[in-house]
Amino acid sequence: MSGYNASEVVWKLQKKNHAGLIVRSSRYERVEELMKDSTKRFYKDFFATQPLPSKATD
Repeated sequence: MSGYNASEVVWKLQKKNHAGLIVRSSRYERVEELMKDSTKRFYKDFFATQPLPSKATD
């Protein structure tokens, strides 16, 4: 989370295996810009997936 350091970031979630931010700006457009950028970066930085098994398990 250290790379998410825009001056508008007022809070970062500090929890293992989770990521979250709160941003604040007087300009709505800036909040939208930060949200779009953070969404893309969260996906790139933190998203993990695993293929489904070919057969159901118990």
